Amino acid sequence: MRAALLVALLALATSGCATTGTIRTASDDAGTARTFAGEYDRVLTAAREAVVESGFAIEETKQLNDSSWYILGKKGMSFASYGELVRVTVQRAGASEASVRVYTQKRVKTNVFAKGDYSKDIFSSIEFKLRKT
Repeated sequence: MRAALLVALLALATSGCATTGTIRTASDDAGTARTFAGEYDRVLTAAREAVVESGFAIEETKQLNDSSWYILGKKGMSFASYGELVRVTVQRAGASEASVRVYTQKRVKTNVFAKGDYSKDIFSSIEFKLRKT
């Protein structure tokens, strides 16, 4: 009986867990998008820095094609959270514009202490960086 209860609790605790694989393969339109005025390379650099400044360690970056990259970040466990994941996609939107899409997932959906959405933080950081230079 105890073993069955332990297995059931473990299954419940791990159900709905997000991984870098699940966030990497999420729909291209998942998350929140914003277009920034600025050269594509500058926006991409600002996005990478914004991910780190938001507390994420960059797990992977990948060029999807000539006009888009994605950045995967991971925030580890802490006293109040089981951790979170972020995918930031930067896509050229014109000669002097780039679109940035931020998709965040909690590692465990029932984690009430995780922030859950870092798009405002990342967008604000990108905007600030583009204004500075």
